[in-house]
Amino acid sequence: WNSTRIGGLVVVTLLALGLGWWLWPSPKASDEVGASSEGSKSTNQTTPERDEQRGAKLDRAAKATVTGTVRTRGGGPIAGASVCAWANTIELRGLTENRPICTKTEHDGHYRLEGLWPVGVDIDASAAEHQPTRWRRPGRASQAWSNELRLHPGEVREGIDLELMSGGVEIAGIVKDISGGEIEGAMVTVVHGRFGADGRAVARSDESGRFQLWTKPGPVWLTAR
Repeated sequence: WNSTRIGGLVVVTLLALGLGWWLWPSPKASDEVGASSEGSKSTNQTTPERDEQRGAKLDRAAKATVTGTVRTRGGGPIAGASVCAWANTIELRGLTENRPICTKTEHDGHYRLEGLWPVGVDIDASAAEHQPTRWRRPGRASQAWSNELRLHPGEVREGIDLELMSGGVEIAGIVKDISGGEIEGAMVTVVHGRFGADGRAVARSDESGRFQLWTKPGPVWLTAR
């Protein structure tokens, strides 16, 4: 390559850039075209309005209830098991934080979750010495997003039963703030599997910041907030 060829290439490139700049519509022209389109709006412009309307409708809707039983797989009921409902965060966008509503099973393994948003929810259960699990639709595999329980305003959904396998692995520790002080009431969550499809275990730290929960063997995600 000599200087003549290089100079010619530079000239061609500059001409191409100049032509592209001349043909490219100016921001003002684009704005004018958009403003003259009979009041039409883009999807992004209408999304906040739709979210606000949906949120107001959900906020007025009667809450739902879910009941069921937690048992050991192939065995009897589990007392004191933790059962949590995680609402679909997309449907609740802007309404509330992504915090589960949880309860404990009674001596006969029965539980009752009240005050649930009438949206899709995941139902997870965990217990000492057991592996956590997520409620699955009969005949469905355990892929994420495929086992949501769809709730309706004022509905009481019964028979949402879960079975836990034995062989859980204990995780215990202390939650502290950046200065080293223990934090009481922190929510600690352990997730096994993609997007938590295998079920999540949730615990609250005590007055000493200590927590204890049980999960499945293998790699997990552990978070506290």
